[in-house]
Amino acid sequence: MDANNRTRASCRLGPTSAAPATAREFVASRLRTWDVIDRFPDIELLVSELVTNAVRHAHSEVEVTIDLLDSECVRLEVRDRSERLPTVRPLESAREGGWGLHIVGRIAQRWGLEQQTGEKTIWCEIAPAT
Repeated sequence: MDANNRTRASCRLGPTSAAPATAREFVASRLRTWDVIDRFPDIELLVSELVTNAVRHAHSEVEVTIDLLDSECVRLEVRDRSERLPTVRPLESAREGGWGLHIVGRIAQRWGLEQQTGEKTIWCEIAPAT
């Protein structure tokens, strides 16, 4: 892959219980196409956590975008149609869920959110496995 090449793909998902599985399949398919799936083994877990949160809390269509940056980093974005910001709850109080952003924080190199009128995007960047 050319060092200056950025490869990007997106898909839209409905707010259904099938969305996380569809997002995992989409991301894995893209990484296979770009021949880097073995370098990013945790990305399916991350997309699943972020899409699950969006479906559960935003109740809206979700857009998943994956961006391969020079084979050295993958940027994953999950956008929904809610301005409601996620809450990172203490792990002690997370009995039935609430671990998603903790998992993202542990695995991703960095993560954050961007808020726009009527929507937000949660993103994370993942380094290749060593």
